[in-house]
Amino acid sequence: MIRRMHAFLLLALSAAVIAGTEESRQPAGGWQSPPPEILQVLHAPQLPSVSTSPTGAYLLLMDPATYPPLASLAAPMHKLAGMRVDPAVNGPYGSYGAAFPRLVRVEDGAETPLALPENAEIYGLSWTADGGRFALTVKHAGRIGVWIGSVSGELTEIAGLAVNPLLGSAASWLPDQKHLLVRRIPARGAPPQPPPIPAGPKILAGVKATARSTYEARNLLETGHDDALFDYYTLCELVVMDPAGNVVRVLGEPGPWAGAEFSPDGKFLLVERLVQPWSHAVPWWRFAHTIEVWDEYGQLVAAVASLPLADAVPTHGVPTGPREVSGRGRAPRDFARPRGHAVGSNRIGQRT
Repeated sequence: MIRRMHAFLLLALSAAVIAGTEESRQPAGGWQSPPPEILQVLHAPQLPSVSTSPTGAYLLLMDPATYPPLASLAAPMHKLAGMRVDPAVNGPYGSYGAAFPRLVRVEDGAETPLALPENAEIYGLSWTADGGRFALTVKHAGRIGVWIGSVSGELTEIAGLAVNPLLGSAASWLPDQKHLLVRRIPARGAPPQPPPIPAGPKILAGVKATARSTYEARNLLETGHDDALFDYYTLCELVVMDPAGNVVRVLGEPGPWAGAEFSPDGKFLLVERLVQPWSHAVPWWRFAHTIEVWDEYGQLVAAVASLPLADAVPTHGVPTGPREVSGRGRAPRDFARPRGHAVGSNRIGQRT
């Protein structure tokens, strides 16, 4: 019995010594790292993101941003109508793209690296129909810009351009495959500053209230200052540009454009604009909005629908009225309203 007790004490003492040694290796405070064997697993090579050209002749490979730096996670952000906004670049917060792009020719596997600045992240990609060129939406230190590349390995930035990807694709090719439709951030001054004191108490009344949707909603607008921030960070103008960055024409006035799509013949533009007042009960994709058809110069041709705030949609239900309007590929000037929900995006990367 005594021998067992001595063995137990010796084991406990050894464990305490080992624990003390391990403790001494860790810093007294601050962030700590796991053991090397765990880091090897966490930092094992990841499969790249892959985008195939429309012709199938080339692949564009990009490495995903797996672990963002702590500085990025600790950066300021705004919770605005169902999304988190990074004010530094006017883009999504907590969404990380890809880096180190390179082209691979499928026929022989030849690889051509594309030169992007260090720490730049690719957020979106749009190929031309012939697969010869592509537009990259790229996050820089203080903005989100657009780069134009070709399968020959050339890659050039559109200088001085800052785009807004919050409500839709920041850059896409027109049907002529020669010009781009971009959501450019116009001159708008500094962002709204919070009031020194609250405008007043928040009053909620349940008298004669009706049932609302039971869908979970997060990051909603809460104050008048939130409303002003939503106005500011969703503001963009629809601009037709050539790949060299020359402005061909500006379409309409700046606003919160939630949709913009050219008809297959490029003669008409289907646009969707969010309409105030902003709701504090639902995310932005349920806000009131208008759907219109413009000509190629931004002039109104037809009003398709004016839809109210969708704040009483039952679970698994859909809002009443026209929805998900889009172009029909086989009808050059036609737009259709499928009953399903829109899917598909040219956004690259992942969220944390």
